[in-house]
Amino acid sequence: MKILLLGLYKIADSNSGYIYADLIKEFAKEGHEVYAVTPTPFKTECLIDSNHATVIKVKNGSTEKVGKIKKVINLFLLDRRTIKAIKKYAKGMVFDYIITMSSNLSFYKTMKYFKKKHCAFSYLLLKDIFPQNALDMGMLKTTGIKGIIYKYFRKKEQKFYQNADKIGCISEANITFLLKHNPEMNPNKVEVCPNSVIPEEIIVSNAEKQQLKEKYHLPLDKMIFVYGGNFGVPQGVPFIIECLKKLQNREDLHFVFLGDGTEFHYLEEFVNQVKPKNITVFKRLPREDFDKMLYSCDVGLIFLDYRFTMPNYPSRALSYMQASLPILAATDTATDIGRNIIEGGFGWWCPSNDVNQFCKLVEQISHEDLTVKKQLSKEYLIHHFSVKKSVEIILKSKKEQE
Repeated sequence: MKILLLGLYKIADSNSGYIYADLIKEFAKEGHEVYAVTPTPFKTECLIDSNHATVIKVKNGSTEKVGKIKKVINLFLLDRRTIKAIKKYAKGMVFDYIITMSSNLSFYKTMKYFKKKHCAFSYLLLKDIFPQNALDMGMLKTTGIKGIIYKYFRKKEQKFYQNADKIGCISEANITFLLKHNPEMNPNKVEVCPNSVIPEEIIVSNAEKQQLKEKYHLPLDKMIFVYGGNFGVPQGVPFIIECLKKLQNREDLHFVFLGDGTEFHYLEEFVNQVKPKNITVFKRLPREDFDKMLYSCDVGLIFLDYRFTMPNYPSRALSYMQASLPILAATDTATDIGRNIIEGGFGWWCPSNDVNQFCKLVEQISHEDLTVKKQLSKEYLIHHFSVKKSVEIILKSKKEQE
């Protein structure tokens, strides 16, 4: 099979990155001819990596940590530039599959163009339900000028769905939401195809963990809660800060925050002003140290703003599971990640507008033996989020329609 993969994830090749890179790697491992698109701030170029996958890097402005207008413009330009780059570097190639990892309706024109040109099977891996997520966060409205913008993107969203032969949603809750808000959609067109990775057995010795903690001035004898990822509006940073205010005097616990984003400065300002002894914030770490940091901590944290009505499923949960970390999630009630964590027996959940409940759970966790939950976390990843299963789901979907 000749497969065209479209994603906004920035990767050097299929050996670097995470969800997108693992998908590329697995398709190539199965013997398929893979062409993968990734945006880059540098020149447009093409390379064949060690997994025999062709990576087409398309020069484009950033779609992260920039203003809304600039983001929309850069997404629009990326779509057009991608078509041009594929024509150049995959000239004469006839694709069997076009797989789009959608975020903010990216690559709509690219998918439409090559589907029509090659009669290829189009598979939409739906990672975000936009513009509903922007509506939930108050970035868009249903009335006024923002309402006009919302209606424009809503029509584009519906066209995207119509153009896809199959839509893979990240969870059952996403399917329910999608069908409820798009009643014209055939339910048989939608299936669960979650975020997935290649489960790995990575051993970080106690000596390495101690060395890392000493390097970053972290306590050696306290339970450490860690959050690694983006700090944007969807994460509900004000709630995170309120929780930390109540927990800042806990001498038996430590909190580590690793990341960046549009709302990160609020967390930084809080820590710089209050100077709590049990909270450490890092804007950036070398990739190797970031990965080791997760393995050196005890509990992974997930936050989602309580206002969400559309179900999110943060990919950072997979990073925690990969590191065998139990998870404490504070989210909205629309997502099913909390239910999965509790049913899987590897963590705890509370609504992200209840500071007291969050602090009670932290107190409970501080007295628990986490050995079993750590084991169950990794097992849940292997059984539910293996990229091998995702590839099987995608390839099976075309056969079912033939």
